[in-house]
Amino acid sequence: MKNNAKKAHLFAPLIIMLSLSPVSGSAKSINNEKPHTFTTWSKQTAEGYQGFIEVPEDRTKKDSRNITLQYVRFPATGKKVGPPIIYLAGGPGGSGITAVNYRFDMFMALRQFGDVIALDQRGSGRSNDLPNCESKQIVPSLEPITDTQYINYHRKALKECLHFWELTGVNLNAYNTLENARDLDAIRSHLGAEKIVLWGTSYGSHLSLAAVKEIEGSIDKLILSSAEGLDQTIKLPARTDYYLNRLQQAVNQQPAAKKPIQILKHL
Repeated sequence: MKNNAKKAHLFAPLIIMLSLSPVSGSAKSINNEKPHTFTTWSKQTAEGYQGFIEVPEDRTKKDSRNITLQYVRFPATGKKVGPPIIYLAGGPGGSGITAVNYRFDMFMALRQFGDVIALDQRGSGRSNDLPNCESKQIVPSLEPITDTQYINYHRKALKECLHFWELTGVNLNAYNTLENARDLDAIRSHLGAEKIVLWGTSYGSHLSLAAVKEIEGSIDKLILSSAEGLDQTIKLPARTDYYLNRLQQAVNQQPAAKKPIQILKHL
């Protein structure tokens, strides 16, 4: 679940009210937590707790190894505290903990409504405890190669690493949205909360919607931005072209914008 592509999104939250039962936040550490001062890249700081839980890598197998999920929890500051709010980054593969650096004000503002948890999903950020694999494939840097040769290098490297991880007991098939959703219920239980609020961006919104199907009774609200529906993960080029054509048609309806803005000509 690796994807380091950076995205710039406008934050337009959609809040789905599923329950309004207030619960208490926790200003004290709970199991597997320790006090932590979070310092952003711009030197802003916030007091909280650094914690972790262990979950089965593959819940369909009784002998599955356990993996560790890391998070940072910022205790609630409001007088009337609701369920814990768990931030789910996009990608998949983005780090929820790293996201605090560029969404710091949002994290701090939401503390008025409940504990805010920056979670690194399984296989991402600090929750990536897979053994490091380095294949024997080396792409030559000083001689030209074709696209086909380049692809073959990476295919061979992937096969080597798949074999390596299999030998070390890693089950890559378990790094999926369903297990991610079940992890969220495990975190809810770990926090001692009856319900949780999911704050998801991009793939995080996709995961939030999947969680509604899998653990609906454990979810109080959703906050979604850059929403990605359950059937929108695979984005075909033809669909993108269709979207850009629609966008150009909308631009063309504004005489002042029609001439200077020609979207498809710049692609």
